Amino acid sequence: MQLNSLRRSRTRVMSNASRQGSQVRQLKHLQQMCLLHAAAFVRSSHTKVMYGISGYLAMVDARNPLGIYSMARVLAELNANLCLIHSRLSKCVGGQFSGWRERGERFFAVIVKARIGTSDPEKATALRNGGVPDALVKPFHTADGFRALKELEEWKWTEAHYAVLCDFVHPNLSSQNVSTSSARLSRVAVSSGGGAMIMKESGPVVRYEYPSHIQSEFALQITEHWC
Repeated sequence: MQLNSLRRSRTRVMSNASRQGSQVRQLKHLQQMCLLHAAAFVRSSHTKVMYGISGYLAMVDARNPLGIYSMARVLAELNANLCLIHSRLSKCVGGQFSGWRERGERFFAVIVKARIGTSDPEKATALRNGGVPDALVKPFHTADGFRALKELEEWKWTEAHYAVLCDFVHPNLSSQNVSTSSARLSRVAVSSGGGAMIMKESGPVVRYEYPSHIQSEFALQITEHWC
């Protein structure tokens, strides 16, 4: 149903065949379609942000460090995506009245891409088969969103911070450390079963613990900028 609605609205906006005799009717229709898609996008974005905040707080309550990093990353990506879309939509505003059609159709393309862009192969195929241009099917890239944020003086730190969050979420060095609670130099390493390993010289002894209060507190310190 959503695909059929999108196909009809795109066809009407791009062709305006039934309104060729009236520029006023064309302008009104283009404005209405842009406003409808924009309103839907704003509402869905508000909902996703609330889910992200609720998810983050739930992970904080559960003292789950990996969940904290994951939800903080979700919120970071949402923020970057919204910044990129806002930047592109803003460029469609203003200018001479004579360019209303070009700016309106550009606004429409951005807001539709923001709503339906997908990496899901099955959904992407259905959209293309329904007549949606490939340029609108492909979602906005997260990297472009962080580049848009980086252009804002108060958000220049976000790109590097996002890389840190990704390292905690992916199976990389940082995420390996999430399972540890302490590390020290010692000649004796004791297992949870009561056994011990005695070494000739002191070496690093890492303690693995679940749950780890230390790691959950550290996760809060790392992610509080976003949340």
